[in-house]
Amino acid sequence: MNASRLRRIAAAALAAAFLSSVPDVRALDVFGVDSDVSSSPAANAMLGSQVPGCVFGAAPGSPLSFDEAIERALCANPRTSEAWANVKLQAARVGISKSAWLPTLSLTLERDGNDVDTSVRSNPQLDSGGLRLSNTQQLVLNWVLIDPGRGFDIDSSEHLLEASRASHAEVMLSVFADASHDYFAAQSAEAMLKAAIELRDTTQSSFQAAKARVDHGVAPISDALQAQTALAEAELSVARAQGDLRTATGSLDWRMGLRPDTALTLPATRDDALATPPAADAIEVLIDRIRNEHPHAVQAARQLDAALARVSQARAELLPKLSLSMRAGHDSTPVTPYTGSPPVDAQSRIRSASLAISVPLFDGFGSNYRIDQAERTVEASRAQLDEARQQVANDAWAAWQAVQTAYATFTQARTLQATAAASFTAANERYRTGVGSIADLLGAQAALISANNRKLQALGDWRSANASLWSRLGQIRGA
Repeated sequence: MNASRLRRIAAAALAAAFLSSVPDVRALDVFGVDSDVSSSPAANAMLGSQVPGCVFGAAPGSPLSFDEAIERALCANPRTSEAWANVKLQAARVGISKSAWLPTLSLTLERDGNDVDTSVRSNPQLDSGGLRLSNTQQLVLNWVLIDPGRGFDIDSSEHLLEASRASHAEVMLSVFADASHDYFAAQSAEAMLKAAIELRDTTQSSFQAAKARVDHGVAPISDALQAQTALAEAELSVARAQGDLRTATGSLDWRMGLRPDTALTLPATRDDALATPPAADAIEVLIDRIRNEHPHAVQAARQLDAALARVSQARAELLPKLSLSMRAGHDSTPVTPYTGSPPVDAQSRIRSASLAISVPLFDGFGSNYRIDQAERTVEASRAQLDEARQQVANDAWAAWQAVQTAYATFTQARTLQATAAASFTAANERYRTGVGSIADLLGAQAALISANNRKLQALGDWRSANASLWSRLGQIRGA
């Protein structure tokens, strides 16, 4: 082999080594399998969610919007990152399946050294020996031209890629529901703290009014003592509300991947921000749709498709395969022209090509059992699909019922709070004018505290139930 050919072989070897060490795998994505992989853990085309890069400021927004909280939670949750990594892993599996259509090319560079001494006793003149160095370079191409099972393997891999995307979407829905619950819980806790502070200030005013009446001798000392007791209970309610708020915001911080002591400012709650729940006929239409479109059902459906493809692949293993092999190389092993002569340099060129057909005849009945295994997997996958469809329908129906209950509860709680507020205002005026008793005032005040808490809790439950309903319907929606 001449020097120029050696240089070309060496250059090819260096190029292959360089390509194998390229850190950016996407640069070698010749089959485009990564083109449909979402750009971040919080992006999924199935949900219409595109959060590019998951890049946020160090501090959360002030006030922290619902959308930002959800996006931070989706990006920070390890479950979404794991599901996203599984999508990329399965995309690579598709690339491996498609690579089976292309030939393989390998280069072998070998240098051998042999030191053999041969002694012929009866004819010393025939003795030989010495170090022999040889060089061999070979370029080998192997190509499977016909493989009936190859296409089914690609189909199975692509179905499993769709299943992994659906699994990623399902995880995002679960994280969305959990983050929504924590956000509304923190918002309710902040509203309850504000309400507790307002009621403490009102209780302080009532205590001052009772003390003034006692000082003027128009009320017994028991009025002031009762009002003072109510003020102490109001202070206790404020302290308890502060603790509840710290717990709720800490949980939301953790959900967003922040330190649990990160300060959060949440927007004020609005009891007119949500629409009424969907009607019964509307929810039935949505449930019929999600039986096929919900990510959980889609995942089960694509797994069934993959199982069906594996049955076809197992059967195709019984069919013949056609392969092409080509070899080109150079060998510089020294040769001995005749016995007793010293070795001399020799050059050999290797050129070979072969076309082989492989016909499976008998494998110990293994193929029969592989087909049987694949068919049993189809049966299990079909049952799992039926179960998934039932589950998403039942979960959506239960979530809709929870929204109906939460909406009715909030409606009643709002009416109760309005009545309790009017009662407290009347009792306060009556006591200040000397008509009512301190017991009536404190009773009305206690009823107002309870009604305020119920209303705020019911509002949070309603909003959380509404977010849960949309997650069960396979959608991520803003508050």
